[in-house]
Amino acid sequence: MLNYRIKINGMHCANCAASLEKKISKLDEINNPNVNFADESLNFTTADKGSEILKTVKKAVSDTGFAVATKNSLFKISGMHCTNCSMSIEKNLNSMPGIINANVNLADESLEAEYIDTVVSPKDIEYKVQSLGFKAFETENEDFFSEDMKELKNQKIKFITGLVFTIPLFIISMTADMTGLIPSYPDSFAIGLLLFVLATPVQFFTGSDYYKGAYTSLKNGSSNMDVLVALGSSAAYFYSAVILFTPFKGEHLYFEASAVIITLIKLGKMLEARTKGKTGEAVKKLLDLTPKQVLRENEDGTTETKNLSDIKVNDIIIVKPGENIPVDGEIIYGKSAIDESMLTGESLPADKKAGDNVTGGTINVNGLIKIKATAIGKESVLAKIVEIVRHAQGSKAPVQKIADKVASVFVPFVIISAIITFSVWYYFTGDFTASIIRLTAVLVIACPCALGLATPTALMAGAGKGAFSGVLFKSGEAIQKLASVKTIILDKTGTVTTGKPSVLNIYATDEGMNEEKILEIAASIERNSSHPVSSAITEKGINENSKIYECTDFEEVGGMGVKGIIDNIQYKIGKASWFENFPKKSLSILEEIYSKGNTPVVLSAQDKIKGIFEIYDEIKEDSREAVQELKDLGLRIALLTGDNEKTAANTARELGIDDYIAEATPDSKANLVKDYQNKYGFAAMVGDGINDAPALATAYSGIALGTGTDVAIESAEIILPGHKMKLLPYSVKLSRKTFKTIKKNLFWAFIYNIILIPVAAGVLAPFPQMPEWLRQLNPMVAAFAMSMSSIMVVSTSLMLYKSKS
Repeated sequence: MLNYRIKINGMHCANCAASLEKKISKLDEINNPNVNFADESLNFTTADKGSEILKTVKKAVSDTGFAVATKNSLFKISGMHCTNCSMSIEKNLNSMPGIINANVNLADESLEAEYIDTVVSPKDIEYKVQSLGFKAFETENEDFFSEDMKELKNQKIKFITGLVFTIPLFIISMTADMTGLIPSYPDSFAIGLLLFVLATPVQFFTGSDYYKGAYTSLKNGSSNMDVLVALGSSAAYFYSAVILFTPFKGEHLYFEASAVIITLIKLGKMLEARTKGKTGEAVKKLLDLTPKQVLRENEDGTTETKNLSDIKVNDIIIVKPGENIPVDGEIIYGKSAIDESMLTGESLPADKKAGDNVTGGTINVNGLIKIKATAIGKESVLAKIVEIVRHAQGSKAPVQKIADKVASVFVPFVIISAIITFSVWYYFTGDFTASIIRLTAVLVIACPCALGLATPTALMAGAGKGAFSGVLFKSGEAIQKLASVKTIILDKTGTVTTGKPSVLNIYATDEGMNEEKILEIAASIERNSSHPVSSAITEKGINENSKIYECTDFEEVGGMGVKGIIDNIQYKIGKASWFENFPKKSLSILEEIYSKGNTPVVLSAQDKIKGIFEIYDEIKEDSREAVQELKDLGLRIALLTGDNEKTAANTARELGIDDYIAEATPDSKANLVKDYQNKYGFAAMVGDGINDAPALATAYSGIALGTGTDVAIESAEIILPGHKMKLLPYSVKLSRKTFKTIKKNLFWAFIYNIILIPVAAGVLAPFPQMPEWLRQLNPMVAAFAMSMSSIMVVSTSLMLYKSKS
């Protein structure tokens, strides 16, 4: 029996513990469940050694309204060479008890793991990965790229070693075979021996990674690119060795082929690694936005230079003009213009003074300021942005499943194809040497790497490019979804408008109450509500020094308005649709307000209309341009608002929007979005992520306009922190370009293998009009083609990252 202790979040009393214990006790395979409210833990025993039992427990805890405490860690993985490697690690880790989710990104060689830390530790994860034949260690973002440099240096040493031996080997072999200036094998055993001596270090030092990778892969019950390279190069090397050292004689040695295969593939892998690094350099650039050292002011007024890692909350930091702000904080001295383009995408600096908040990573443009640190390390806004970007870059888009399925059977298919190729050619020609060369070419030219890199490199490029432009994609799926939408639904308040409504006019509709009294009554009631319209009326009352009355029995009526009692009279303030029996004068006022696209808010006393407020919410300056750009992209645009039909129609017309959804309440928005999607296809819902959270979650794609520092909006898959509408069409274009790059990469990866594997097998041999080098494909040419296939895929993704639009 196994004993488990799991930390539980969200319990507030003994009844919570009792209800959870009751729920867990109903699960199969769970014995002696005990929930301890004092230390917030769930303890139980089970005979089930698999990982699914803990995932079942986690779901049961979630269904009860609580949460299993989990941790997330980032690991650097080395030793992976193709998608089969990453799939093998994922498969083994996800079957490990305590692992909730493990996601391996081949492109940047990282592992993100969510796990229950009372069951499994980071060291356990590292040991598990190492048992599979790879290296893994937990790392922080800052250390991640230094390990890339170490690995690149190691690979460079192996490549240079291979080059030093391969160049003379190739020259000697070609000179002997083609010029006759020096004797060739079999005329000279010494030349054959020299070729063997030169080829051996390349085979077993430069090519050692492929042998290790092949052994690890086969030991784990799978097969990867290393198996193909090891088999292909070994076929040429050992065939030549057998000819050289045994009575089995042949006319030609192929040591130069085995050496060139390994050296070229190693070169390809180095170039691929460098290019992959460039596609993922967005995270590195984000990390470089904060200085490594800062100037701290001590309590006695003295200053000293400290490492950023030594800074604590409430420390006072001095930031000089031109320097990057190191931490999130509050300005306590000075004023300056702050370049917040990394957060908001806005090129113009924002003026900041004492009392204002600043964000780590932004630039202090022109004034000396002192800030008090309020958030450091992982709690800072920049760290959260990095976490979102890295998660998006490491996640898988749904289209990746196709490549994964193909990759899982690709290597066995290639090996079988190579055996068939050898058998067919040997049967019909009887030429063992020619047949082994074709087998080698088939093994070497096949490239599962391009399939594995097609999606993740494009996602790294797209998500990284978005982050630096003010668009945060939370996952690869979010990018693919946005690229597929046909409709954009725009919430009105705070999305296309500033979200800061103001009172434009007050109309008295009854002789018993003038505008001053109407404002006094309304402000006395509305000050109890946090709704933006309530705030506007309250602020108007403050500005006019209105008298405030005591309000009792205050109540908010969802989606309609508020009501309360003052001096024994019940007042209601809200939407016009909440009221009946409008006098003729009130109706004409409503029509006038509707015609302007503004919103009427009605005040009644004892159900008799007393006054009407005209509320104006200014349309953002970039909303009209953004709407037009979205329409130019072929998207259908709809405005979602709580206003009535006339106001909604006028606002939509002013924005150039053809369709609108009116009379929406916070509770009905989700259903309205669902109905609209059913009618017009996949839709992206754009809102503030707070009042419209259910609608964002219901839409095929949810996009939240944040406030610049609010990057943790849970209800949306895409966040535009700058609150700029102009970023919306950009995000659509970027998602489309990213998905187009993915499709282009996958097409190249598939078409490369579909065409060149048969060519390597010799399908063009019967056609004398074809070039000889294609009819009899040399394994060295095959190795070059294989290396170039991966580089082309990665380079296409790099072009996306480097593109200016």
